[in-house]
Amino acid sequence: MMRRLTDILEEKVPLGEYWWGDLFWIEGGPLGYEVRRFKRTEDLEAYASLEEEAFVWAHRDPFAWLVLVIEPAHEVGSDFVMIRRYPGIPIAHFDPAKTDDPVEPPAQLGVLRETVARLRSEAASPSDRFLAELVAKRVAALDHRLVYDGNSGEQRFHLYDLDPTQDELATWIAVR
Repeated sequence: MMRRLTDILEEKVPLGEYWWGDLFWIEGGPLGYEVRRFKRTEDLEAYASLEEEAFVWAHRDPFAWLVLVIEPAHEVGSDFVMIRRYPGIPIAHFDPAKTDDPVEPPAQLGVLRETVARLRSEAASPSDRFLAELVAKRVAALDHRLVYDGNSGEQRFHLYDLDPTQDELATWIAVR
């Protein structure tokens, strides 16, 4: 039986309201979890499938998953999706225009950009093209959910939430 958000949260106040519902943060793991409570079941199902399919898509490529891990949802409940936050250096910290204290970018940043460009050019199906464009958009925007893990020996990036807009989620529903 799938859990409901009320099974997890006691008396938590949402961090914010969004087009899809409410955002919460709960303790656990190294940095906690973001929990999205969805207003509509259709949006929850589409969002969960987007995160899962993106994980599979990146792992289908024999090289991409060595550079980029698109993390699937930690848990999908009947009215929520729980996303584990990952430790690492946010990609924006490699850009002096985005921070007062920039970090020297690793060589893997160039490899990440090349890999995403290659995935975009090789995308054959509508869903693959959509996923490649969405990931490229997150990389170009220096999304805070894209972090570099250089400490664990992995030397790769983790994208722990694709954070689709309402239009992006509608496109995903149409192409999947």
